[in-house]
Amino acid sequence: MSTKGIPESIRVEAKQIIDNYNSEIYQFSKIKVIARFKNDELFLGRREENGKISPMARLTYGGAIDNWDFAIYRWSIEDYDPDEDFFPGSEHVNGTIRGAIKATELAYPL
Repeated sequence: MSTKGIPESIRVEAKQIIDNYNSEIYQFSKIKVIARFKNDELFLGRREENGKISPMARLTYGGAIDNWDFAIYRWSIEDYDPDEDFFPGSEHVNGTIRGAIKATELAYPL
């Protein structure tokens, strides 16, 4: 479901999910999952120890906080691929932000 944008309440909740993940997983690290919103999409990236930001996934808002379409970033084509569903971690793709983060981190471990 494409919308004109992600409601502010969903953006706030999404940021909280990502902040909680960072607190749990990267508590004592410079590494962080970051979010960037554009229209009805949430782009997930990872800020690494050296400050470089690497793309991870693009999530398209589907009308609820737990209903996102997933597209992993593929380095081989340097773009997001919504049709790629065979990669390490793909079993975690379940429409949630946390599932998307876990999937991409298993696909692209540090």
